Amino acid sequence: MLLQFSRPRLCCYLASIALALSLFSTLSAQTADENSKPDPAEPTESVESQLLRNVRQITFEGLRSGEGYFGSGSSASEMVFQSERRGDNPFFQIYTLDFETGDTMAISPGFGKTTCAWLHPDGNRVLYASTQFDPQAKQKQIDELAFRESGEKRRYSWDYDPEYEIVAFDQKTKTYQQLTQAKGYDAEGSYSPDGKLIAFASNRNGYTTK
Repeated sequence: MLLQFSRPRLCCYLASIALALSLFSTLSAQTADENSKPDPAEPTESVESQLLRNVRQITFEGLRSGEGYFGSGSSASEMVFQSERRGDNPFFQIYTLDFETGDTMAISPGFGKTTCAWLHPDGNRVLYASTQFDPQAKQKQIDELAFRESGEKRRYSWDYDPEYEIVAFDQKTKTYQQLTQAKGYDAEGSYSPDGKLIAFASNRNGYTTK
């Protein structure tokens, strides 16, 4: 059957068809755009996964651990790190992890604050920063434990305790040697590749008066 339309009616029909096609095209484009967006329910790749592969957790004990460094030379099979894992001390203490045996050994004495450890190439000495020589070290532990048990919270910030000193621990003799003795934060120390020099950071000049 052949339909015949007057010119005005034909123009009206053609305009309607054009409008319908335009709307269909717009809706199709919007649908395609929405389908191309990631689904919020689907996990997205993190920045960490973009930069790192085959990540493996190697410490599990304690509240937190960090500042882990592999050894070199005779200490290449070890890692030194700091961890909060003592019930009587809320601050970081220093430990070594032997990758061959899986053994973890405490390096610092268990009191005071510690940070920033480094292994000597000879596989024996361990360098770190500590407040263990501070006469108020144990009292500061008690005060911090009481603060945490009170339920109060503070914003995280690093503690540049002026009693931090550089310490070397001899794993054979189990003795500590205090290498710095100055009012101020002495820390962030590391041995040179040959083990003859030590580089460290200090804000001791901030405590001197002219």
